[in-house]
Amino acid sequence: MLGGGLIGMVGMGHVGLPERRLHMLIVVAAIVALPLTAMLLQAKSMLVIGISAVLLGALILSPLPLLVEVVSLAAGEKLASSAVGLFWMAGNAGSAAVIALMSVLADRGADGVIGWVLLPILACEALIAGLFLRFVPGRYRSTRNSI
Repeated sequence: MLGGGLIGMVGMGHVGLPERRLHMLIVVAAIVALPLTAMLLQAKSMLVIGISAVLLGALILSPLPLLVEVVSLAAGEKLASSAVGLFWMAGNAGSAAVIALMSVLADRGADGVIGWVLLPILACEALIAGLFLRFVPGRYRSTRNSI
């Protein structure tokens, strides 16, 4: 997954998506992550598992540098570092919560259920991204010093 994410990040840096396409990329990535996660859960072949993991990593991790840029620009010059710090903190807190939930399920012998718990989480992420994440072209390019 990390390898796919790193390759995706490098490729994403060269593409330079405008904000309106970034929104579509995030929604599509969240939606496509659902069947890829299901494929990871059901696959018996290591090749299929490996391909699914690389694709999943590329979809989920590659938009992060662009999101950091959008958060920084949206916050303005004075608040950019605080906004990016809060962005990373929220991401890490979410990761810690998912890891804690998965470890509780694993401790109770629910190993087969763990992956299926991720599917509704990813579905909620896709829904939230589609409904609430809005990028207005040109809005984040301002040079204002305040929000």
